[in-house]
Amino acid sequence: MSGSIPDVFTLLTHLQILDLSSNQLSGTIPTSLNNLTSLGKLDLSVNQLSGSIPDVLTLLTHLQILDLSSNQLSGSLPASLSHLTALETLDLSGNELQGTIPPFFTFLNQLQTLDLSTNQLGGIIPAGLGNVGCT
Repeated sequence: MSGSIPDVFTLLTHLQILDLSSNQLSGTIPTSLNNLTSLGKLDLSVNQLSGSIPDVLTLLTHLQILDLSSNQLSGSLPASLSHLTALETLDLSGNELQGTIPPFFTFLNQLQTLDLSTNQLGGIIPAGLGNVGCT
């Protein structure tokens, strides 16, 4: 697939897995994805998505896996990600994210895998991050 993420997916309100990885999708992550409140896995990796990570993803409270790796996402890590308390895997590697690693990751108690590699993040790793079972 190429082009932007079509809105047709947002009509599938009972969808549990949306995997659009390894395509040629471009543009921003649509805010209309907030309609997919049953999603347990959202994989948009290995595309050409740009812009920031939208705050509306925090409405996807059942998400266990969020993979936005290998895109062209920019901006800082939004504090709104702290609302995704069911997250077990968060992969944001291979983007153009900037700023510091916020301390909210320490509140994601289910988090087992956190990959922030190959970004432009800096600063000090938050105290307590090692206590959440991240690899």
